[in-house]
Amino acid sequence: MKMQLKFLAALVLLSASIAGASIRESGGRGGATAVYVDFRSFGTGIDRASLQVTEQLINTAIMNGEVVEKTIEQKGREGEMLICVRLTTDNARWRFIKALAPQILADRQVNPKRTAVHVWTSCGQLNIATEQDLSKQ
Repeated sequence: MKMQLKFLAALVLLSASIAGASIRESGGRGGATAVYVDFRSFGTGIDRASLQVTEQLINTAIMNGEVVEKTIEQKGREGEMLICVRLTTDNARWRFIKALAPQILADRQVNPKRTAVHVWTSCGQLNIATEQDLSKQ
């Protein structure tokens, strides 16, 4: 009976830790180290200034050894693209978004939907990534 109780307690603790991980990794601060920057166009082209800042931030992160993976997917004729960069830590992700947010927010005065930022645990899964509220960065 004691052995069964120990096993049951271990199982409950394991279940709780798995459930907690899935909550944190749903786009919250913990575990979501992939940053997607989605450049869209609505007849006016993409936000080139935000693209330049994104490229500079990626180059800096590469030089600092903080990039695990980088993907670029061309999507349209007006420069639309999806860039994903998976960074080494949550802190690196946070700093990346914090540095990029002011430029995107400035562009949103012109076109509020042109550039979006999402986070997830890996690249290649934008459909389940969480869009970030850049005004709270």
